[in-house]
Amino acid sequence: MAVPLYMPRSVRAQCPNCGMPITVELHTIIDGAKQPDLKEQLLGGRLNLATCSACRHSGVMSAPLLYHDGEKEFLGVFLPQQLEVTEAERQRTIGEMTTTLMQSLPPEQRKGYLFQPKQFLSMPSMLDAILIADGVTPEQLQKQRAQLRLIQRLLDAQGSDDVLQTIVKEQDEALDYEFFALLSALAEGTLKDGRETEGRQILALRDKLLDMSSWGSKAGPEREILEQLGSVTTPEQLVDKMIETKDEELEPLVQLVRPALDYGFFQLLTGRIDAAAKDGQKDEARRLKVLRTRILDLTDKLDKMFEKEAKRASALLRKLLESKDVRASVREHKEEIDDVVLAVLSMNLQEAEKAGAKEASARLEQIWRAITEMLEESMPPEVRFINHLLDADFPQGTQHMLESNPQQVNGVLLKAMAAIAADLEAQGRSELAKRMRDIRGQAVLLA
Repeated sequence: MAVPLYMPRSVRAQCPNCGMPITVELHTIIDGAKQPDLKEQLLGGRLNLATCSACRHSGVMSAPLLYHDGEKEFLGVFLPQQLEVTEAERQRTIGEMTTTLMQSLPPEQRKGYLFQPKQFLSMPSMLDAILIADGVTPEQLQKQRAQLRLIQRLLDAQGSDDVLQTIVKEQDEALDYEFFALLSALAEGTLKDGRETEGRQILALRDKLLDMSSWGSKAGPEREILEQLGSVTTPEQLVDKMIETKDEELEPLVQLVRPALDYGFFQLLTGRIDAAAKDGQKDEARRLKVLRTRILDLTDKLDKMFEKEAKRASALLRKLLESKDVRASVREHKEEIDDVVLAVLSMNLQEAEKAGAKEASARLEQIWRAITEMLEESMPPEVRFINHLLDADFPQGTQHMLESNPQQVNGVLLKAMAAIAADLEAQGRSELAKRMRDIRGQAVLLA
């Protein structure tokens, strides 16, 4: 339970959806170290969330926010542009919030950094700074943003299993443990906020993706462990989970979270060992050392298995490179082409492009196209047709294709087109999304 250091104030507003009056408890000052619940709400985009009791519409209220973490000596402030205040009013507001914060702290905690709060122009930049102060790297932030964009694409496509399956095939490598842990955490946070319909939609999406994705299908019996890992989204929480895990459950857990067991994870675990030894907890320090050795042995075992698979994939890639007919060779080895082969091919293609090896890049690109073409053959007919439409000239070429294939132009096609346009828009590919909507407009007139 969060300590009510800085009492929120009740604010009356009007629901923008139905016009009914609503009340929200507005927090403007948060101490992250002392109010972890509020910090979690802030980072999850749920702080100052107002939900209309009449229509269930929800949204975050715009308000000034001062965020403090004394352990990190971090003080940040954000004033929404919607407030339209003058510079003098802005400085006065910041001064009042800072004074309120300082007065709540004991004298020995009133340090110099409190007189110079970092001012942020946007809430996302402030949240990034908070996470970086917590030890999250910019690369990790970038990966999480990409995961959130992918989740939104998948949620938008939930109405069409064919479109959903296409996105899963395209992004299969990204649907790993970390992705599913984030998805579970989002569902948990949404349900905790009382947004039951949205929370259940996210859980339904997770269950579908577990069945559709390579990682999910391999997880099989370990799905129960994934359920338990729903709230584990940081290295610190993962260390806690590993320490709590029963010995017989450790191996399947390590298999699930192998990508997250990096140098930073082992640094944190070693820190726990050192802290236990320093506090005189010899038995606990010894237990954690045994745990660290076991995890290292299990990761080494997994890495050797992957290395073996990678060698197999590399050998197959050499065969494909040496073949005279790439398309025929790809089909000949269809059963051997899996996620590992695609990962090795992608890695080699990127390296060739970086090195400027044009001949090698062209050959690898040819293999990639042949594999993509083969995979496309297993796609639903409407998705294949849409791909061909997007490659055709607009409007004459697309109109001709639509008129020449009247059996393809139906409600299923129109629904898939709408979902794909929404996916493209969510990816920031506005031009291609517009092209998809334009082609759909042609199809509507012929359906």
